[in-house]
Amino acid sequence: MHDTAAAITDLKSRLGSPVCIMGHHYQNDAVVRHCDITGDSLELARRVPDITADHIVFCGVFFMGESAALLAKTGQQVHLPAPDADCAMSLMSPAESARAVLRQLHDGGRRVIPVAYVNTTLALKAVVGEFGGTVCTSANARTVMRWALDQGQGVLFLPDRHLGRNVGKQLGLGPDDWHLLELGPDGLSPAEKDPAHRLWKAPLLLWPGCCPIHDHLTVEQVAAARAAHPGCLVMAHPECRPEVIDLCDDAGSTSFLI
Repeated sequence: MHDTAAAITDLKSRLGSPVCIMGHHYQNDAVVRHCDITGDSLELARRVPDITADHIVFCGVFFMGESAALLAKTGQQVHLPAPDADCAMSLMSPAESARAVLRQLHDGGRRVIPVAYVNTTLALKAVVGEFGGTVCTSANARTVMRWALDQGQGVLFLPDRHLGRNVGKQLGLGPDDWHLLELGPDGLSPAEKDPAHRLWKAPLLLWPGCCPIHDHLTVEQVAAARAAHPGCLVMAHPECRPEVIDLCDDAGSTSFLI
């Protein structure tokens, strides 16, 4: 490990300014020590347009690299050290499935505004754009969902059902205001295609996806932490289950938690 770190340091010194290494906060310290820029997904995306280096080495999951390539200048190259760095949640909202659902909703008279969490593929983000929607991060999800709700047509939030519910709750939406989609092989399930189904009126529709890591956290773990460390501050990311968030002292994006 020491030899590898030394080799990277030497190579960076020899390559100089034409190379910029970006790293997500989730990377371990051995990687972060070599990064020129670190941050959560929103901060990293904001920094890309100001980078003048010819080569951007992006230490993160593949969809973050896609976003960097989308925002990069003409001629800049974005390199992923680990192209197979994946995110299970991002794979829970295939672009064609989302397009089918949105088409069925629109054809049925529900012109909802799709809002995609940044933890999705570029293909899914493109579908969201086709239907007049936008992308958010956990840091600005509340602002973006408020904007989408103000359009007066309802919102389809995907893929993270927990983040969607938690943000909806912050905006005053209760259990009667949201519906978790039950997808069929060709989009909406047969039951949901019925015009009398609550899906056609609920202001917030949630895609049935989640982050398996955050979904694994439980209220029992929060209680155990408080019992083991009386008076401790308990914080969580809004990808956690709503019942977990309810027991925490605060919740927010990676940058907020740091």
